Amino acid sequence: EATHYIGKGKHHNNIFVLPGLRYNQLIETFNTIIEDDIFKAFTKKERNLILEKLKSDVYGQLMEQVVLLSMITYYGRDKVYKFNGATGGEIDCIIEVGNDEIDLIEVKWNEYIYQEEQCRHLCNITFIEEIQNTLGYQIRKKILIYRGVDSIQKVANEDVEYINVNNFLATPKKYL
Repeated sequence: EATHYIGKGKHHNNIFVLPGLRYNQLIETFNTIIEDDIFKAFTKKERNLILEKLKSDVYGQLMEQVVLLSMITYYGRDKVYKFNGATGGEIDCIIEVGNDEIDLIEVKWNEYIYQEEQCRHLCNITFIEEIQNTLGYQIRKKILIYRGVDSIQKVANEDVEYINVNNFLATPKKYL
């Protein structure tokens, strides 16, 4: 079966790493890459692009883990999970908020709004139907956690709440 999610008796091979440990791994990886002769052959601009991409990916994964683990702590492991669909989509955090409703949360490391790219899973009709059919819940809210300013954006004729990660983690009840 290609659909995986944490919680409700299904498990996927997700590994949670303490953010400090993950950060130290990043620094060690950077130091190893910087000293590599092949890496040194790239131009300075190319080296910076590679390092920025690595940093962005790792920081994004750390932020996803922090949000997911914070919500598990806040709501309980049986109400919070990550969803990987058979159609290739992924939702970073799903929270069961009522008897038949869920909130979908995507986490992005950037601080700017790029609706189409950031919301591609939140607004993919086929993927949303897969989530609803698999879990048996209706979607109440679609939320995108990022480092920018709180706002509500119309994406594919639906409201997506863009919420600053610090605001969200400090007062999740305000947003959920």
